Amino acid sequence: MIITFLCEYICILFRYDIIKPPQFGVVERLRILDGTWQNVDSFTSQMVAFGRLRYSHLIGLPPHDEFKVIVCLISIKISE
Repeated sequence: MIITFLCEYICILFRYDIIKPPQFGVVERLRILDGTWQNVDSFTSQMVAFGRLRYSHLIGLPPHDEFKVIVCLISIKISE
């Protein structure tokens, strides 16, 4: 199946729910009101796109860390 869109702008917004947190750190979002970082258990694609999400390493010296998420489609906006 081929889907074609005849529009100028498509905005797709996703939510990521963390189902297994990182072992050696935390996922944080930047609070715009006061500029502080807050631990999160979910985040959106907008937070990622605007640089308001980070991983902060806290424990030990592992070569990597990982976390698992479930991805949910929040909205699709199309303008012509």
